[in-house]
Amino acid sequence: MSQSELNALIDERSAKIIADFKKQQDNDRLINAKEVMQLFGVKSVSLWKWQRKGIITPLPRSGEKGKRMYKFSDVQKIMLRHQKGAHI
Repeated sequence: MSQSELNALIDERSAKIIADFKKQQDNDRLINAKEVMQLFGVKSVSLWKWQRKGIITPLPRSGEKGKRMYKFSDVQKIMLRHQKGAHI
């Protein structure tokens, strides 16, 4: 998949997800790594790279069975930045 195809896919998913975000009242709910990967359409290696680059930061492991958890609002901010032209 080319970079332009990946960006188009993320843009498409972002538009839908952001529309859904606007309907949500509680943007500070927590989501796990699997949910983040599904939202962005990426695999764990991409999420891991984003963490190393400081693009996304999980909360300290205190969630269910020590899973990586993320603030929904943080994920939303990344998607908004991407829609404005920033590359992930």
